[in-house]
Amino acid sequence: MLKVLIVENEALDRVHLKTLIDWESYDYQLVGEAENGRDALALIASLGPDVVITDIRMPVVNGLELMAACRDKPEKPEFLIMSGYDDYDLVRRGLTLGAYDYLRKLEVTPRSLLEALAGIRARLGTRERVREPGHPGTSVSAAAVQSQLLGPILRGQPYDEGALIKIWNQQGVFLSAQAVSCGLIRIDEPAPLGRSVLGIAEEILRDWFYAVCAEVKPDQFLVFATARTPENQDDRFEQTLERLVEMLSIYLNFEARAGIGSSHSEPQGLRRAYDRASMALKSRFFFEGRRTILWKDVPAGIRQENHPSILSRKEDLRLALDSQRKELLNSFFDGLQEEIGGLEWSASIKEGLIELNYLVREYFEVNQLDSSRFLKRSRMTYEDIGAMQDVGEVRRWMRVLAEELSEFLTGEAKVEYSRVVMATKKYLSDHFGEDLTLSIVAAQAGLSPHYFSSLFKLHSGVSFSDYLNNVRVAAAKRLLAESDLLIYEVAEKCGYHDCFYFNRIFKKKTGTSPGAYRRLAVEGS
Repeated sequence: MLKVLIVENEALDRVHLKTLIDWESYDYQLVGEAENGRDALALIASLGPDVVITDIRMPVVNGLELMAACRDKPEKPEFLIMSGYDDYDLVRRGLTLGAYDYLRKLEVTPRSLLEALAGIRARLGTRERVREPGHPGTSVSAAAVQSQLLGPILRGQPYDEGALIKIWNQQGVFLSAQAVSCGLIRIDEPAPLGRSVLGIAEEILRDWFYAVCAEVKPDQFLVFATARTPENQDDRFEQTLERLVEMLSIYLNFEARAGIGSSHSEPQGLRRAYDRASMALKSRFFFEGRRTILWKDVPAGIRQENHPSILSRKEDLRLALDSQRKELLNSFFDGLQEEIGGLEWSASIKEGLIELNYLVREYFEVNQLDSSRFLKRSRMTYEDIGAMQDVGEVRRWMRVLAEELSEFLTGEAKVEYSRVVMATKKYLSDHFGEDLTLSIVAAQAGLSPHYFSSLFKLHSGVSFSDYLNNVRVAAAKRLLAESDLLIYEVAEKCGYHDCFYFNRIFKKKTGTSPGAYRRLAVEGS
């Protein structure tokens, strides 16, 4: 995996570049970023990047001065230069200093960036340079590291908070167990926009906070933060999250909502802050019209922690709705009615109602379906829950909810989605060489990406991405066996604009490389 450093003084240009492609899918790792050449020199020394993408015009130390300073280094990186100006004299000087190529900011596309990076990879011999064990440049995927570190907190497993904070401190992220804020952000579009969300979050938070930002689901993102100065941390974090949600709407054109929680001098503070942010986000259906929900605004009777859940089989409900099977839905509600019938009225039942309402409303939200069309009699507010007096009221409400969900599934069964999937398969077979994404194909079908993805797998038995790769690899096999096209030309014709990525997918699907497959095909003929 080639390591890439970005050097750019404009924050929005940094975000754009960081989120233009899915770096790790193409076997590149973003190891850092700098706002000027002086900071970049320090990062080059400590991180040992293979590639530096740098703006030419920057304050303090510009891109040309940065290249000149690296010219005599024994392990100097390859440079890709960029500029927002048509300053050909500066470009010429950059190429003279050894830059691999030049890209104009206003014209850079995923394809042009990947082509330039592929050329640098070829110049480096297709492989990363060998480093001695313990070299400071040696690292694994940052996303993989954060996922591994956060996993126990997200899954409710035991973890060593002191050791975890120490690791982040060693990375220059000085979180404090004495004062940590957590934001859980949900966007209304799934990946690949996740990279953009993280990029904007990091830019907005960096001025005031030490922060860890991570993707926890394709449409959900986590922020842990400690203020650089301790005054008014909670208020400042709330204001910053409000601004983040606003910026996501302005720059990425989608809606986002955030739940916010915090912990001050409490044991297991990270988990407490996360659980509170999670509860706040789950309560978003009771705060319609608000983009950020604070844990402290959730009614005290609801936000008590450590209530046992009465929804011991909530995965059964998700399966029933995702698979659109009424018998599973009926089985879930029959079991829940029996379970609640044996309980005394308690706060845990109220907590269960919140959780059940959240699971149902989340299903409609994720699939971009208007729940108000289907859930009319069963819609609840916090006041409705607070007014309930006994288990009998709860059971009557659940019967109404079960009836409305059953009616929804009956209506969906009348829609011939199998025909939609068949039409999609034909579309893919005719257009596999084009730039296709789940969002593009879902729009062709008139459905949200998540709902289309679920229906496609339900009716075809395979995920959309796997099916598209299967179609493309099958076409590639034909071209390799029957044409004289070069391998990168075969990749292009089959919808892959990065030959290295094409090789990875082809080998994963066939067990052999494109070149080896062609040789076997030629020998067999």
